[in-house]
Amino acid sequence: MSSIQQVIENRQIKGLVHFTRLENLVSILHNGIVPRSYLFDDNIPITGMVNDALRLDGKQHGSCFSISFPNWKMFYSYRK
Repeated sequence: MSSIQQVIENRQIKGLVHFTRLENLVSILHNGIVPRSYLFDDNIPITGMVNDALRLDGKQHGSCFSISFPNWKMFYSYRK
């Protein structure tokens, strides 16, 4: 069993949640969920605004997910 699989089982992770705009769904289905830096490097179009335009954590080479349960505070703020 891989160490990733062990962590998933130990933490009882049931799924991952990724927030994006509906307009980006076609691109995700075609390209997968890729870090923002890849979108710019590979000239993959972004429809509308990005959720976290400032990206204050500086992690342009990563994608954000909530583990097992959506971050409802973040979702609420984007929904408004």
